[in-house]
Amino acid sequence: MKRVIILTALLIPCVSSGAGFYLPNQDAYATARGNAFVATADRASAVHYNPGGLVQMDERSLQAGVYGIQLRNTASTAAGKSFAEDKWQLAPHVYYAHPLRDGLVLGFGLNSPFGLGADWGNGDTGFRTVANEAILRMAAFTTAIGYRVNDELSIGAAVSVNYLESELQQGVGFVAGDFLRFEGDGVSVSGSVGILWQPREKHSFGAALALETRTKLNGNTKTNFALIPTGDASLNFITPLRAAVGYSYRPTPRWNIEANIEWLDWGALNTLALK
Repeated sequence: MKRVIILTALLIPCVSSGAGFYLPNQDAYATARGNAFVATADRASAVHYNPGGLVQMDERSLQAGVYGIQLRNTASTAAGKSFAEDKWQLAPHVYYAHPLRDGLVLGFGLNSPFGLGADWGNGDTGFRTVANEAILRMAAFTTAIGYRVNDELSIGAAVSVNYLESELQQGVGFVAGDFLRFEGDGVSVSGSVGILWQPREKHSFGAALALETRTKLNGNTKTNFALIPTGDASLNFITPLRAAVGYSYRPTPRWNIEANIEWLDWGALNTLALK
């Protein structure tokens, strides 16, 4: 007999960020521009931001980096003030672009577009029955290709093989310290497309779309609460659809002014059902 336990909004309240568990900073250069890069995309990191921009690479290019995140989350509830575990979390990225011929460029990437987590401990935080630990780790292995249609227009597409692992825990019962814990991992495939249009030398427009991805995480549950069984379990995890559009203006070769709008379909995440 299968039992279903609903974990309501398990990740979002734990990761105190307007972007939830999305990691938008995937290249130091793009990050310095506020991630307004989809209409420029003239580096190997176009593999992630806009594969249509890869055609601007006229020679092989390799770039790598890592950035650290320290959340220092705190929460004030009727039960008092709670502090999440204070620790650094790392997000590395590596990109490579390889021109095959004029107007056709192949790209590869390894990065972590989603992740992070928080551990609030097993005490009475006031929200322990919602979540007291939520950790997501992700590695995306991407192959992309960019093709120049004509002097003004280029298009691109990418396919990623994603590995996800997660640790989720919530309090159960009426006594602080009682918990239900899930640990699992899984593999999925996702895709993205991009376009770069440069009608004039100083103007360019870009758009990119990364599809929603569902990953079945297989693992097991643990608990110290006698009324809940333990054993094999699974969880369907969603990384939301992402869409971005941008406009870039280059008044001189040394200046690039760009504005982007990015949208993520967080409504698709909804509730996580642990089976």
